[in-house]
Amino acid sequence: MSDNSIHLSILGMPCACGCVASVENALNKLDGVDKASVNFSDHTANTGGFGCQRNNQIYCISIK
Repeated sequence: MSDNSIHLSILGMPCACGCVASVENALNKLDGVDKASVNFSDHTANTGGFGCQRNNQIYCISIK
């Protein structure tokens, strides 16, 4: 990831296949995120993009 990356903790991700893809897709749709990568084993995500650090916001995403 770039210098503009943010490391996130992901809560409530019970499955590897569909859940990882859903979280990555949701993060990639956020303004300022160029690329999101989710790690199921440690329930984290890394996001990179021009606006990530500059926005200085915390996102709560609900995926059903």
